[in-house]
Amino acid sequence: LPADKRYDKPIDKKTNYVKRCVGIPGDSLQIKDGIVFINGKELILPDRAKPQYSYKVTLDPKSTTDFDAVFKDLNITDGYGFETADRDSLTIRALTFENAEKLKTVSGITSIKRNIRKGRENGIFPCKHHDGADESKIDWSGDNYGPIYIPQAGKTVALTLESLPFYKIIIKEYEGNKLKVVGNDIYINDKIATTYTFKQNYYWMMGDNRHNSLDARYFGYTPEDHIVGKPIFIWMSWDSNGKGIMNKIRWERLFTTVSGEGQPQSYFKYFLFLLAAYFVGEYFWTKRKAKKSE
Repeated sequence: LPADKRYDKPIDKKTNYVKRCVGIPGDSLQIKDGIVFINGKELILPDRAKPQYSYKVTLDPKSTTDFDAVFKDLNITDGYGFETADRDSLTIRALTFENAEKLKTVSGITSIKRNIRKGRENGIFPCKHHDGADESKIDWSGDNYGPIYIPQAGKTVALTLESLPFYKIIIKEYEGNKLKVVGNDIYINDKIATTYTFKQNYYWMMGDNRHNSLDARYFGYTPEDHIVGKPIFIWMSWDSNGKGIMNKIRWERLFTTVSGEGQPQSYFKYFLFLLAAYFVGEYFWTKRKAKKSE
């Protein structure tokens, strides 16, 4: 996200987002160079998960390779941009590990390197702007983050001025307590508190497009009572970088299933068949009713 957008949060506490759950209550989560670790072990995602990252690609200026055609074949969804006028380097905004390996074999590409954010990133959770965090002590980015504890119902954590920013929205907004800080003391419902026990479970949600996603790294934990459902299939997929209306629709992704093993299965042709059957049936039904009324 652009630097001036990383302070954005969901419009309200129940804005609808579709994200992947990568951490559950009680887990310790950490991100190292863009890779998620849960309880010290690398998170192994299902086959259909295709995390994407931005990459810097260096080109041979003398190459005659049609890079536009190459990138189109790789189905790069977020587009790319040349960094110099002589087109000798570019940034691809979203690329899977698999496609990054394919690019390494393309003639005219001299190097490809995944962009990794280091140092404190604007708007990262918790931040001073929203959560009152001392940002000088939390040197995190979207690619190097944590470790962070994911709250579990019934579990108790120590409350200090350093830990409070992580749980401030939970205590005050999600679990409906009165919260204030006076000097070095934390008050919950007008009583000094040195610990807090969570009333419900929380989850850590992240987008697969790791360098262009407003997710838990920026807005924090998702309460269990805010989870409204699970995606079943994709009914529409839109490529804003496509040229012409027909190329903006990703036809191969329409009505494809989200969950399950193996490659996604499309039911678009069955939808078209049922739609055609509906109109044919409607035509004959209307015709039959008209005949009876004569």
